[in-house]
Amino acid sequence: MWAKDSKGKWYDINVTGWGPPEGFPIDTTLVTDVYVIATAAFDGTVTLELVDVTGDYGAVDNIIISQEVAVKAVVDEQAQALAAVNDYLTPDNYDYAGAPDALEGHLAVLGLDVGEDSDYAALDKTAIGGKNRKTAVFYDLNQNKPDEGYDLATLTTYFNAIVATRHATQASMDKVNNATSVEDLDGISCVTDLLAQFEAADEVYDYHSGILLTEKINTLQVLVTRYEALPTANQEAALEAVLEGAP
Repeated sequence: MWAKDSKGKWYDINVTGWGPPEGFPIDTTLVTDVYVIATAAFDGTVTLELVDVTGDYGAVDNIIISQEVAVKAVVDEQAQALAAVNDYLTPDNYDYAGAPDALEGHLAVLGLDVGEDSDYAALDKTAIGGKNRKTAVFYDLNQNKPDEGYDLATLTTYFNAIVATRHATQASMDKVNNATSVEDLDGISCVTDLLAQFEAADEVYDYHSGILLTEKINTLQVLVTRYEALPTANQEAALEAVLEGAP
């Protein structure tokens, strides 16, 4: 139990007492704010008593003032949310399909942007091999989870990078799948844009869809090198073949 004197100095009055050693007259019209600080988990009522240690005031049981104060346990919602994320992203608990429903609320508590206007929300919900890109975000979080678990800063950094990488992957595929002409492909921008995002993300996390980003980067770099080595006519023919071969 702590109190602050008129000079702004704090005292643990359970230890030091209150006032000068020689004591002082009690003026019941004056107010002193005291603060109850729980040193362990506690949710209940504390009774504060101002006791006359001299017995000079004639109060019953020498208790001049008695006041009950409710002390409520404070829950650290962010700590709980982070613990829930780390507990879920384990081999025993992880459920690929259920991850969005299980974790989006916790991410929101942690301040990560999963709202309806977020980049995360804009990820395609269409199933890809029985999965979708939202669940893939959590797959990558699971694959890249540090041995000691995520702290808030690391989780935020990884989440943002993973969402950006999944967006780039989606945009790359959409550019090819939605193209109706070679001009729509804009050369091999679907490859170069994705390569740039993988290179940026490689500084943050290692795995994308369970494959090292360095492997994906090497594969894309080879494609760019081979494409750029082709004569212009062969480049156009390659792009035409991509359009014709699209499912």
